Amino acid sequence: MGIALGGTPTTDRAYLLRLTPPRHIGHYMGLYAMVGRFAAIMSPLLWSAIVDRLGWGRPAAVVSLLALVILAYVILAPVTDALRVWEPADQALASLTLATTGPR
Repeated sequence: MGIALGGTPTTDRAYLLRLTPPRHIGHYMGLYAMVGRFAAIMSPLLWSAIVDRLGWGRPAAVVSLLALVILAYVILAPVTDALRVWEPADQALASLTLATTGPR
């Protein structure tokens, strides 16, 4: 990953925190971790299926990964990072945690 994608894990978690209701942060972080593990397994399987099983070669595998990136962009394009006003029920756990631990 190096320089090009080195900061991605930090920024995507911060972005996820901005999109998630405080009460459900644990649920969404668990889903995020599960999807990451799923992708770590499925990417090599997809690559090997295209290159070895179908015999289409590496350029076709790269095109398939590009297609998945485009699909992800289409799915995530409508998502905005505007500040959200959460329902009181979604704020309850966050305010309770802040009240018991205090600001950091």
